[in-house]
Order: sequence, then C-alpha cells, then structure tokens
Amino acid sequence: MNTKNNRRRRASIERIERAFIELLQDRELNDISVSEICKICGLNRSTFYANFVDLYDLADKVRARLEAEVGSLYEAEKTQGFNSNDYLKLFRHIAANQLFYRTYFKLGYDNQYTVTLYDVRQAQQHFQNRHIAYHMEFFKSGLNAIIKMWLAGGCRETPQVLAREAPVAAQVLEPLLPADTEPEKSPPPIREPACPREESFADAAFLGDSRTEGLYLYGGSEEGTYLYAVGTTVESVFTKATQETEEGKVPLLDALTQTQ
Repeated sequence: MNTKNNRRRRASIERIERAFIELLQDRELNDISVSEICKICGLNRSTFYANFVDLYDLADKVRARLEAEVGSLYEAEKTQGFNSNDYLKLFRHIAANQLFYRTYFKLGYDNQYTVTLYDVRQAQQHFQNRHIAYHMEFFKSGLNAIIKMWLAGGCRETPQVLAREAPVAAQVLEPLLPADTEPEKSPPPIREPACPREESFADAAFLGDSRTEGLYLYGGSEEGTYLYAVGTTVESVFTKATQETEEGKVPLLDALTQTQ
C-alpha cells in the first residue's frame, strides 16, 4: 500500500514540476500561480501544498533535483578521487534535459553554485600556482556562459563538439593572473593647506567684538575689511550704532555697506 502511495505521490510531484518548468519558459516566477499549475496538471491545490510549501520551495526542489542528477554523473570520481575531465557526459545530460537547465539558469541558481573542496583539489593538480581561486571562478563563469549560449541556440552543436570546446576556457586565465610582486604604491597626493592664502582675504569682511580687533592687529594680514566694537553681538551688528562714519555713528553692518 505504501509503495503504491509513494508512486502516486512521485507521479504528482513530476506533473507539478513539469507544469512549473513549462510555464517558466516564457513567464517570470512572480507571474505564475499555484492555481495555474494545478489547473495544467489536473491536481488539487491540496496536493500541491502536501508536497511544497510554496512556489519558491518548488523552485528550490527543482534545482536540488537537477544538481543531484549532475552530481551523480561524477559520483565515481568523487568517491575514488580522480578527475576524468569528461565533459561529454555533462553535455549529453544538458541536451537531454534542456528545459531543466533553462529553468536553472532563468532562476539564477548558477550564481549560487558553490565550488566544492573536491573541485579545488582537482584543479590544483592542473594549475600549480597560488591563484587557484581565480582559475576556479573564471572557469565556472566561462562554462556557464558556454552552456547558456548552447541552450539559447537550441543545442544545435553536438555534445561532442561542446565537450571539446569547454576545457579551453580553463587554459586562458594563466597569462592574466596577478604577478607575485606587488605593484609600486603611488605617493599620496599633496593636499593644499587648509588655511587660505593671504590674497584670498582681499574681498573678505570681518565684523565682531574686541577679538576681531585682535585679529586685525596681530593676524598678520592687511587684506580685507575689519569693523569691530567692544561688546558686539549678532543682534547689535544690525541695531547698535557703534561705528564712526562721515554721517555719524551707525551699526557695523551699515558701516560695511558704506565702505562697499
């Protein structure tokens, strides 16, 4: 009885996944609904939610299924510790599962792929330098680009042709790697002094109390206009007549206007 139920559940999951993948070929994930999937595959919503939390859970399980299948292609190499560089079986798998791979790339899962310790150890056998991380990232991106282009063209070339071309990407990066020696550091830029030059005070005006007078007497600059009176405040600049002019005493601000 359990075996029969398991087969039925597996069949339901496959129908849901197939409907989901077909919809994703010309739709975005956010434009797809659970009801739409259930209508296509002839199942109830309760069947969907018995197997998936939501559409994102469905997408993750489609990804996990594909990654597990790809991993099984190289299981013997992982367990026995060798690298056959057999890209032919990978491209044969892609050609036979084009919809799955298109879905994988459309959902952006290729950007989340994690380079495993096994991958690194195998790569170290071919690149005897300390820049192994550059090689791994370059090859991963290059291989993804080759697969995407092949899928976009409907996999016109045979898997045998792609299997010959893919390893070439791994050989390109060596001349581009950074040298072991660090480049000479440029001297820090010369900063202009924070204090303006003396001639920059030519058009300046200083209004204030006895401290402004001290600046005028001992500041070392003869440029600018200095108007001051003991006890000057922000308000008295406008209102208190403290500055002698030809017209008599006027507020500092009025005196400044007359000098201009």
